[in-house]
Amino acid sequence: MSTYISESLRNQIISTDLSRCCYCLTTEANSGIPMTYDHIKPVSKNGETSFENLCLACRTCNEFKGDATEAIDPLSGETVPIYNPRTQKWTEHFTWSFDACWEENGVNMNELKLLAPTLYNFSLQRAEQKIRYKGEIFPANYPANESATPYIDFFQYDTRTNIRKGIIAIDLIRWAPS
Repeated sequence: MSTYISESLRNQIISTDLSRCCYCLTTEANSGIPMTYDHIKPVSKNGETSFENLCLACRTCNEFKGDATEAIDPLSGETVPIYNPRTQKWTEHFTWSFDACWEENGVNMNELKLLAPTLYNFSLQRAEQKIRYKGEIFPANYPANESATPYIDFFQYDTRTNIRKGIIAIDLIRWAPS
């Protein structure tokens, strides 16, 4: 079976996928690494080299996915087919979230605990934070792991690739979650 991808097919995939990874939606400009062409059903499992079975993928997602076609659903524990960007909608399978940390210096902790108790609720894998803020927010100097790395340092690196990430600052005095 041929894995050659013609220029016209490459252009069709780039146009359809908006030059983004179909799994994490990053662009080449964001990652700094050229996109790859992923066989949704791998060639090793008799996947064809056709538009219906190819999509753009960043190197991290492509390597993470490997030749997998199924995965364990973390909610049900069942084995399910993995996301197919040609037949399924991204928003029905994924959601954006973020990790953040905040500085405790100058913060009235008693008032904060009254106004935003979810910032200190670390139970249920921080489910309340994810629901309220669409992400997880940690005190900057709290330990993030067994090595007691503070969150402010922990968030500097991608945990899968160990590559530095960009960090932004948010002025919480002016920011109010919706």
